[in-house]
Amino acid sequence: MESGSEYQKAWQRFRRNRPALMGLWFVVVAVFVALFGYALAPDNSPDANAQIPEIALQPPGFKVSILPVKTNNEAVQSSWFTVLLNGQALSYKAIPIDLSSLKTVGDSVHFQYFGKNDRWSAVPIAQLESREIQTRYFPLGTDKYGRCIMSRLILGFRVSLLVGLIAVAISLSLGLMLGAAGGYFGGRVDDLVMLVVNTVWSIPTLLLVFAVVLALGRGIGIIFLAVGLTMWVDVARVVRGQVLAI
Repeated sequence: MESGSEYQKAWQRFRRNRPALMGLWFVVVAVFVALFGYALAPDNSPDANAQIPEIALQPPGFKVSILPVKTNNEAVQSSWFTVLLNGQALSYKAIPIDLSSLKTVGDSVHFQYFGKNDRWSAVPIAQLESREIQTRYFPLGTDKYGRCIMSRLILGFRVSLLVGLIAVAISLSLGLMLGAAGGYFGGRVDDLVMLVVNTVWSIPTLLLVFAVVLALGRGIGIIFLAVGLTMWVDVARVVRGQVLAI
């Protein structure tokens, strides 16, 4: 009962701290967006990387008509869980068109590309993924490759949280292990641990991250490792001090 009352008191103090409560809600929303990013993003292709160069650098609120044209990529039927985890790969090419120019001539569809009134093109009707013209809306506009900025921001929550989670897990593991070993055994073990800690601490964090990435190669996993390897020294010093005090 006593421990339960302590938890209640801590929760009551936490609730009275408005900045902390707002931070908690922000973390909850960020986790929700990270988990259901592909369901929330307007572009649910893997990494929101559907590039449409013809509509590059458009302003927020931009809307365009899309003609879906089949490609050599076969449509893959994925489960909802797979789509939620990795997104849905597109089996067609999205061509932005001027909807007022669209017309059917024989067995082909003739159209003008978006923003290029002097550029006509034609596609066989049989090559269309669907006869329905799609309307794409870009709430935050597009980047220089014609990708949806809002979709990429939403999926960025997942990357940011993963970097924080994995980097903290690595730093806690190393810091707890080395700090506890140095504080418990003392002597040469403690001297060796503190030598490593002080050596790593003397190197600028950003420079150390660059060095790890250059040594191990590029990739999102390497970034997790690099950030984690630069954060463990603070944990090690705190743990060592606590172990020595106990």
